Amino acid sequence: MHSRSFDGFQRQAAVRAMLPALQAWSAPFILFVMGEWVAEILEDMDKGLTEDGVKILAQCATENPIFWRTTKSRVQSYFNVYQNRIYKRENYPGFRLIERIEAVGSDA
Repeated sequence: MHSRSFDGFQRQAAVRAMLPALQAWSAPFILFVMGEWVAEILEDMDKGLTEDGVKILAQCATENPIFWRTTKSRVQSYFNVYQNRIYKRENYPGFRLIERIEAVGSDA
């Protein structure tokens, strides 16, 4: 997998490939990519993430609160710097993903 590639297109393809078969060991890689500024990858994640995948990410976030807090801060920061002229906050895929993950995490 190339989820850490310098090439954004390779990262996007890697995330697309991981989402349908997401497992606990790959969840940190997906969460890390969430904290990056590439909105197109976030849109793919929001569309391609199954409910089972959301549960896996929620478990990872719950078990790694500092990592999760950092990821959420990065989503906010990149939105503020790069995306706030393109998206409204409620339509930004990074925030939608956070809401989906935290909704499942609060149900646990």
